[in-house]
Amino acid sequence: MKLTIARKLSIGFGILVLLLIITAVLSVYSLNRTQNLTSQVIDSQEVVKATNQCKEAIYKTRVGVVQSYLTGTRSGLSRTATARSDYDAAWEIVKQYRGVEKADLLLEIAGIRVEYDRRLDQAITSLSANPDALDEGDPDVLDIINRNLDFADSYSSSTMLPALDRLHEPELKALEALAANAQRWATRMTTLTLILGLISVIVAVVAAYFISRGITRSTSTLSKAADAISRGDLDIPIEINTGDEMEILADSIERMRNSLAAAIERLRR
Repeated sequence: MKLTIARKLSIGFGILVLLLIITAVLSVYSLNRTQNLTSQVIDSQEVVKATNQCKEAIYKTRVGVVQSYLTGTRSGLSRTATARSDYDAAWEIVKQYRGVEKADLLLEIAGIRVEYDRRLDQAITSLSANPDALDEGDPDVLDIINRNLDFADSYSSSTMLPALDRLHEPELKALEALAANAQRWATRMTTLTLILGLISVIVAVVAAYFISRGITRSTSTLSKAADAISRGDLDIPIEINTGDEMEILADSIERMRNSLAAAIERLRR
């Protein structure tokens, strides 16, 4: 089947459009994947940040009680109450992002927190009941307060904070993995998009070059042939094999040349 110039242009343009469509589809897919990865990274960042805040709040609750014990004032207990509120706010963020995915672990940590608060409240109660115990130096009262403080402190170190670490550390590792994956994906898709864009440009340039070269060569051949015929030179055959309108035109001029040559030959006889 002969390809007309229009068909050649259509094929070249079609290939270019196909490449551009593939590039666009990959770009959209890459954008969606990047958005998904970014969303996961943000979620993990929020959970890591919230668990850090929870751990910091646990530390502050202990410091507040000890501060109140050492200074004999209630300012430390106020600090403890604020730390508890900070923990609750941070824990709500954790539940917002991982309430379904890690429901069992969150429920377990919540139970541990209840026990930790119970022990801490015992220490606060004994301290509040004897605010001047340190100044008075009553060994029995001091012993009760110290045992309650140690009770809460040991539970915090041995159970509460490790429980939060069981949530925090996997989230931190997941965050690092997600960030690395997002970076690799972005680099890979950027490279692929650039390659496809470069291929599209090359296809467009090559198609334009070969089509224009074919037209230019055919036009030049036909121009020389027409000039030769106008000078009466009918001995040069016209051969163009482009498979398009230029070849059809060349065949027509070639038949005309043959007809003129035959007519002149008959006149000579």
